[in-house]
Amino acid sequence: MDKLKNTSKESNNLKTEMLLRDRRAQQLQKTLEQYKEELSDYESQCDTLTQTLERVQRDLAQSESEKASLLREVSTSRALSSTLDNAKYQLQKRITVENERLQSAIKSLQTEKDLVLNQLKTEKSRADRLEKVVHTNQIQKSSRQHVMKHN
Repeated sequence: MDKLKNTSKESNNLKTEMLLRDRRAQQLQKTLEQYKEELSDYESQCDTLTQTLERVQRDLAQSESEKASLLREVSTSRALSSTLDNAKYQLQKRITVENERLQSAIKSLQTEKDLVLNQLKTEKSRADRLEKVVHTNQIQKSSRQHVMKHN
């Protein structure tokens, strides 16, 4: 009977141990399922983050390309501005030189005009005197002829 008791006790102990192990296995299974769910969530988050990272990388590459394009445009604009400033300076210089030349020509023409006007006045005065002399000579000649006719 002792053996039976012992066997029965052992059997009970084994049953209890099996129940504990079954519970432990269930808990571990439950924990494993939770880990699987968490892993699935993490994988989903990783996929989302990977997609976001790829989009950000594309946006960054596009931004870098736009930046390079803008820098080229700025460089081109600066070169054009410099060229235009140089052309403006050269044109202003030519205009100044041409203006000085024209001012000198105007002065020269004004002086020449004044000389011609003075010469014209002198010639007119001479012509007036000559006309007076001719008129006086005609009057004297006419008077002499008149005197000679009456004598």
